[in-house]
Amino acid sequence: MYEPVAEVVLPTGDANVPRAVEEKDGYVYLLAREGILYTYDISDLPLQQSFTTYNTPVYKQTSYNGSGLLRDGNYLYVFGGNGIQTIDVQNPGMPELLGLTNDLNIYNMVRHENYLIAAGQQRIAVYSIDEPSNPTLLSDLNIFVEQLVWSAAVYGSTLYACHWTSDWQGSYMNALSIIDFSNPAGLSVLNTISRDDQAYHLRVIDNQLVECTSNQVGLWDLTTPANPVLLTSKAAGGRICALDGDNIVTNGTVLRPNGNDLQIVATFAPGGSQRDGYPYGSAANDSFVFIAQHKRILILNASMPPLSINHASGGPGSFFTITGHGFPPNRTATFIVNSYTLGNVATDAAGDCIFLLGTEQSDEGRYVVSATVDRSASTSFVIASGEPVHPQEGSGTIFQIPSGIAYATYSGGTGEPNDPYQIATAADLIALGETPEDYDKHFILTADIELDPNLPGRKVFDGAVIAPDTDPNTEWDFKGTPFTGVLDGNRHTISRLTIAGGAFVGLFGQLVGGEVKDVGIADVEIAGSGSYVGGLAGEAHGGAVTRCYSTGVVRGNGLSVGGLTGCNRGTVTQCYSTGMVTGAGGSFAGAGGLVGTNYDTVTQCYSTGAVHGYSGVGGLVGLIMGGSVTQCYSTGAANGFSAHVGGLVGWDRTNSSKITTSFWDTQTSGTLYGVGGIEPDPNGVIGKTTAEMQTASTFLNTGWDFVGETANGTEDIWWILEGQDYPRLWWEAE
Repeated sequence: MYEPVAEVVLPTGDANVPRAVEEKDGYVYLLAREGILYTYDISDLPLQQSFTTYNTPVYKQTSYNGSGLLRDGNYLYVFGGNGIQTIDVQNPGMPELLGLTNDLNIYNMVRHENYLIAAGQQRIAVYSIDEPSNPTLLSDLNIFVEQLVWSAAVYGSTLYACHWTSDWQGSYMNALSIIDFSNPAGLSVLNTISRDDQAYHLRVIDNQLVECTSNQVGLWDLTTPANPVLLTSKAAGGRICALDGDNIVTNGTVLRPNGNDLQIVATFAPGGSQRDGYPYGSAANDSFVFIAQHKRILILNASMPPLSINHASGGPGSFFTITGHGFPPNRTATFIVNSYTLGNVATDAAGDCIFLLGTEQSDEGRYVVSATVDRSASTSFVIASGEPVHPQEGSGTIFQIPSGIAYATYSGGTGEPNDPYQIATAADLIALGETPEDYDKHFILTADIELDPNLPGRKVFDGAVIAPDTDPNTEWDFKGTPFTGVLDGNRHTISRLTIAGGAFVGLFGQLVGGEVKDVGIADVEIAGSGSYVGGLAGEAHGGAVTRCYSTGVVRGNGLSVGGLTGCNRGTVTQCYSTGMVTGAGGSFAGAGGLVGTNYDTVTQCYSTGAVHGYSGVGGLVGLIMGGSVTQCYSTGAANGFSAHVGGLVGWDRTNSSKITTSFWDTQTSGTLYGVGGIEPDPNGVIGKTTAEMQTASTFLNTGWDFVGETANGTEDIWWILEGQDYPRLWWEAE
């Protein structure tokens, strides 16, 4: 972990200096000291095999501030000499400048609950973000005259601020102030502690305060919040302090609190310092850490370490060897099987560990093994009937798996139409994926399912969860077992599906003649190095997808990349997608907000996410090879590198497809073309302004069936909050 994998640099000849960094959904925001904000598309980073340099921003704008960045959801706060500039990044590739709150010269800023806490010249200011698009000044505490307040952090009802002053004649004073934060609208100083060096960042981990100077990281005990006690300090720093879980990432050293001490987790080559006396920014997500260095943003790998097992199955009495690699070194890893804690094993100096599982007492069934140190990694195996087939291999701690904890195949049912298999847990869903002989059966979700790879028993999948492609060299032809059965989502959600795979990637790799209905795929993070990549399905070949949705990020390096389905050869009805889609294929690629490439029927659907690609890039459908699109709309930005980029459809290669009464937003899409490469648009493709798209009559006049009217039908397909939102499917509100 924490090896450098990429860098973001300014364009050749650009004399600006990087100061801070934030990221969102495959985009990096680099703030230069001169107050310029650069946006870079790094959505292909999970697919890169070697160190990569990103040097071409997709967007550049003046932000009026040059000290730092802080992202909270869909809003980016740029702070500096002109206070806080709020930027809307709901469409991450096209940041939109909003208001400017010019109350304070800000050096650093942190978020705590619904507050922004700004450290600046002589003062600490607290802003309310109850309305996140418009931070409102709540309180303003003058620390001391001529003080530069570098950073702040909150623990409970106590706020900590580090500050510095000088007479500019060689005399300096550094201090840590403890401030009563019980009433954010009225701050008062409780105590001030003199320090030897100026701290540029403060962070809180559990009940400890992390203090980062230019060359040291200090750890304070906050058992008595008003009187913190310095426990230790270690050489590290560089005016950078990113928190990745409980790990402290500085410029060259990664540390972690270990009781009253700081333990080195990893090191990497530090970058040069700008030496201008200011803090530098950083950011982190589930996979990467971003830190500002001299002339660049360095990106470190922070992905989950691998855990592996030597055999996939065996009879009772078999032994299984579990090995882990890349965990924090010299730490204690906790091992869990099917939610039962087995015990602890130490990792060595390289971050590796090994132990054995004995199964003499174990029942038949499935077992999911998880190891947790900072993050969780997992693997699984099956105990089937028969004699032991795997004797003990290797040495190490042996844990005996007790009886009574085996997972059954599913949580109930027989797989028949009137008694479908019940999918109630992540383990059930994973078991379905690992049982191709059940792909023609009937299933029903009985609960929401969380697939966050950092949770025990979950993982980053290397292919589709269900019906994966089994040939890693496949590009066009599916080489697995397709899903031909029925999955009824029962209005439940599958969340945080994370895939780094090849072709035919999604919850399903390929659907053939089956049915998937009433399921939401939320907050996906899907990256496919090949073609046919979608949030729900890589390819739907016949069959029906009904009342489904997807949110999150979908990226593909080949053809047919879509927010919901990569390629549709069946019917998609009353579905939507709101996530970002990126397709990196060449000509005829097909990248669409809902469907990458369409051959059949898309009816009463919508998409609101941004879409980026090369050719055949559309807000709703990327490439049309046949079929129809009826009563649909899209609002997301569509960006590509050819003429075949459209607000609704990127490219209609047949020129004979039936597109009827379908709309796109001419303002938010960034294009005046509904179908790329065609002027004028076909009669059934209608461009409207945002205001018109939020007006019911726009759609009623073309025959759309809305709740509360009967002239266009009585099925009640759509509803709208007129003047506030676009049409939504009525089943969303039911």
